[in-house]
Amino acid sequence: MSDQLVDTNTVVDLTGTSGRGKYQRVTVSVPTFEPNYAGNSDLEAYYAANFDSWLAPDGPFDLTLVLSDFRSSDTYKAFLRRFAAERPGQVVVIDGATTNLNSVAANLGFRLMPYDIAVWAASDTRARDPAWLQLLTEDFDDPGILSAYATSPIDASYLVDQLQPGPIDSDSRKLRFPESPIPNVVAFKKALLGPYDDRMTDISAYNVSEASVWQLEAVGGQAVVSFRCNVLHDHFFGGGRYFRQSDDNWMTALRTKETQAFRTIHRFLSVPETMLNPLRGRPILRPLLDGLRQGGLRGLARNAYIRSLQSQASFVYHAIRKKGLLGYLLQYQISRRQHEAFCSLPEHARCAIIRGLFFKDLETYANLSYSVHGAPARLAPADLPI
Repeated sequence: MSDQLVDTNTVVDLTGTSGRGKYQRVTVSVPTFEPNYAGNSDLEAYYAANFDSWLAPDGPFDLTLVLSDFRSSDTYKAFLRRFAAERPGQVVVIDGATTNLNSVAANLGFRLMPYDIAVWAASDTRARDPAWLQLLTEDFDDPGILSAYATSPIDASYLVDQLQPGPIDSDSRKLRFPESPIPNVVAFKKALLGPYDDRMTDISAYNVSEASVWQLEAVGGQAVVSFRCNVLHDHFFGGGRYFRQSDDNWMTALRTKETQAFRTIHRFLSVPETMLNPLRGRPILRPLLDGLRQGGLRGLARNAYIRSLQSQASFVYHAIRKKGLLGYLLQYQISRRQHEAFCSLPEHARCAIIRGLFFKDLETYANLSYSVHGAPARLAPADLPI
């Protein structure tokens, strides 16, 4: 039997006297995926420190952390349940029965309970201090700003100045179409996710940035890169991370299917790939040495293959596969014409197009099998999915 989701439109009065005069409901949703984890105290300590860093932020926030897992090993899921049990009222674990996209996992967290601000956080990121949420959302007083991205020392887009070694005391950078950062840690207003049933775009694992550009453009909003909110990002190659290929090579098959889907999408909407060049500053030597230390020559070969998939040559290769050679060469002209036509439509038509191109049918969520562990303070246990 499918799990029933809580009505996310329920209004809960959380009026307080701190900060802006009202406590804002915040859901931080962290997708997790460790299919080959068999037990490692260092890796558990690494994850616990990451997850704990989001809890109890400074400011007028009522925050719940949702760890949404689809689907790790039983040993890792047991660790997640222990983590939540030791932090009652603060942490919820969604235990998915089958492997699924990280965006689908995150969306289940957003749809679990009412929120004013939804935060996507990658499992290998960590807040530097309790002020992180105040810093990340300081531009949200502007009604036109609907999302805010943290900066990071690695795995961040240098094209929009998101790649930063640390926090900078400077105003945020407002982004223009089709600029998009890497969603390592990003906060969304309800106004951005609400028109899409409280979801960020969910058809993609490898093209989230591109899809997010159009989701934001459809509602006429703007995103910022927050220079003051800089998060730590450590892949932690030891203890199991980055050995995530399941026996049926699910991730490889997913990338092939996704490339085919985006080749169809680009007939209608696309953005220049060079504006989405995602990575600069990713470590090269470290993962190779870690692979050699952990698994000998086999580990070295595995990590070298993973790193090759993140190279510029691989980036261009997959862009051509998605767009076709002619589409890649003429991508700026094509994207400009598509964008002008798209913006000429009314908002409800734009949102309908984005829903059709970049979102799964809601029936996908209704058919998911999962269980929920831990009761958030925001909802009574009886209100949680069964």
